[in-house]
Amino acid sequence: MPPNKQPPEGNAVLFAKHYEEIKRLVGQRRSKWVLSTIEWSDIESILTTHIWKKMHLYDTSRPFDHWCNSVLTAQITNILRDNLFRHSRPCLASSVYGGPCVFSMGENLCGWTKTGKQDETCPLFAAWKAKKGNQADIASPLSLESHIDEHNNKPSDFIDYDRHKAAIDKIMVKKLTKSDAKIYRLIYIRHWPMPRVLKELNIKGSKVNKTPILITKARNRFIKMAREIMSGMDFQ
Repeated sequence: MPPNKQPPEGNAVLFAKHYEEIKRLVGQRRSKWVLSTIEWSDIESILTTHIWKKMHLYDTSRPFDHWCNSVLTAQITNILRDNLFRHSRPCLASSVYGGPCVFSMGENLCGWTKTGKQDETCPLFAAWKAKKGNQADIASPLSLESHIDEHNNKPSDFIDYDRHKAAIDKIMVKKLTKSDAKIYRLIYIRHWPMPRVLKELNIKGSKVNKTPILITKARNRFIKMAREIMSGMDFQ
C-alpha cells in the first residue's frame, strides 16, 4: 500500500505561526456542536488537522481568520452531510450520487408504488426501512446549521443503490422495444428534462399537457416492468 500523501513541508511553518489563532477559531465552534455521537474532541482534532493539511493554500496577503473560517465551515458541512445522508431513504439518498430517485415526485410521493407514496411496497425502500429506518427518524430533523443526535452505521450496512439501479436499467433496456428503450434511456439514465426529451424524439407537447400521452403510456409500461424486475431482486 502506498504511503499517505503528505502536505507540503511549508505547511508546518505556517501552521506553527498561526497555531494559537487556529486553536481559537476552532474553539469558537464548540458551543454550536451538539451531534452527540461524535465527541467534540474528535471534531476538534479533525478540524485542526484539516487546517494543517490546507495551509499551503492560504494566501498570506489576505486576513488569516477569514480564510480559516471558510475552510472550517466547509469541513464541518462535509462532516454533517456525510452523517446525514448515510441515513436518508433511497428516494433522497440517491441525490448524493447524482440525483434523486427518478420515481420521486417530491415530499413523500412516488410515481412507482401503487399507493403513490414512498413506502415498503418498493423493495429498495423496504430494505432501507428494515436496516436504517429508526436511525433515519432520529436524523431527519438534522440541518447543517442546527444538528441533533444521530447514529453512525458501518459501511457494510449500506445498500448499494447505484449498483441496483444500474442492474435494473440494464434489464429494462434489454427487455424494452427499441423505441421504448430510447425513451427510457433519455428519461431514467441520462435524466434529460422533458422539453429536451420531446425535442430529441421530435414530439410536440400541448400547452395544456406538456407531457404527451405517448410518454405517459411509456412511463406506465416502465413502472409495470420495473415492479416485475424488482420483485425478483435481492436488495439486502
